[in-house]
Amino acid sequence: MHALGPQPTAIRAAVKRAQPPVVLIGFNRPIQLGRVVDTVAAAEVPLVYFVSDGPRAARTGEAELVSESRRQLDRIGASTEVRCIFSSTNLGCRARIQSGLDEVFAREESAVILEDDCVPDSTFFSYSAELLDRYRSTLDVGAISGTNFCLPSAVAPHSYSFSRYPYVWGWATWSRVWSQYDRDARSWTKRQTRERVRQLAHDAGEYRFWDASFKAIQGGFDTWDHQLALTFLDRGLLSVVPGSNLVSNVGFGPEGTHTTGSSSLDQLRVEPLTFPLVHPAAVTLNRAFDAEVARSQYRMSRLRMAKSRIRQLVSSAGGRP
Repeated sequence: MHALGPQPTAIRAAVKRAQPPVVLIGFNRPIQLGRVVDTVAAAEVPLVYFVSDGPRAARTGEAELVSESRRQLDRIGASTEVRCIFSSTNLGCRARIQSGLDEVFAREESAVILEDDCVPDSTFFSYSAELLDRYRSTLDVGAISGTNFCLPSAVAPHSYSFSRYPYVWGWATWSRVWSQYDRDARSWTKRQTRERVRQLAHDAGEYRFWDASFKAIQGGFDTWDHQLALTFLDRGLLSVVPGSNLVSNVGFGPEGTHTTGSSSLDQLRVEPLTFPLVHPAAVTLNRAFDAEVARSQYRMSRLRMAKSRIRQLVSSAGGRP
């Protein structure tokens, strides 16, 4: 879209080359995407990939919204190269994000990823770049996450900690991790995988949550992120969690794909990180943090589990879930 322009000084050029590319994922929400684009433009990253799905033929006015969303990229300065990965037809959330990231990681060793409703603090970019470089060869670190919505104090006195869950409201990873991604949750059919997750789960409610999620994915549920969680749980990967929340999700509401209702996580306050970062001495799981995340986010009662299975059966029979 834009050619990479000349840099004012050799020093700035060296700094910009060290910054990983940013992947923007958009669809039909130009207002939300515009806010994300503005933060990326201000960060002056050298390369942006824009992954965009095509409109649904039956949705009146959606083609215009998709076009308007794609035009938001014109707000990025000429010193940033923009590469567009567009679909003319609608692939759906799952297939579009998966195929878009496939294409990015076929070209790039690492990347920062932002969906159209994830507005980052300016320090998110430096934090991601530094830790992508620091942990590029640490094979049990699988992602750099930008969100922290549970127990920020549990991370202190360091700038970040480690969790077994990936948080994808603003995140970064490497091609080595994406190559392991279990796109259809097929490993959930293996007894050893289910037993591993059962042992890792904090209680039966968490295990029921993952069991329902991964079975729904195998049944065709249109999402991509819980497959990443399965990849992390199955392979023992950890994600970096910042000491303060660096990304605010502004996508809750009727226009969202999965975040259609209200939530305490809607538009969480962001707080910048302080540099230089204070690194933990070792890559060690923060068990207290994960226990709180599991309690608040990843727990399913037996009643909810039963209702979930009923919805899946009705949906597979062609009725309304």
